[in-house]
Amino acid sequence: MPVSAIKLGFVGINVVKFDAMVAHYADFIGLPRSAASNDAIWLACGNEFHALSLHRAARSGFCVVGLQGAVVGPLTGVLATLGAEGVLAGTGLEVRVVDQD
Repeated sequence: MPVSAIKLGFVGINVVKFDAMVAHYADFIGLPRSAASNDAIWLACGNEFHALSLHRAARSGFCVVGLQGAVVGPLTGVLATLGAEGVLAGTGLEVRVVDQD
């Protein structure tokens, strides 16, 4: 069963220079703050309440990327297709992609 990503959703980034990145995205670019914790901040963009999240980390890189998919058929078929392609998928709201390297 084919699975097609049709829209980039939210993006979460691990950042080393947390305060500088918050200042850049929130203060300089102007993305509104929508939520925060001690080690993360979520920023809105347009209609997306949590479009970007920044996470304090020892190493920079992607934390999470959300994609909206276009699928025809039952969820079990989608999960089987993703699993066959090396994507770990659950029946909840989250799909994890594992880097094999």
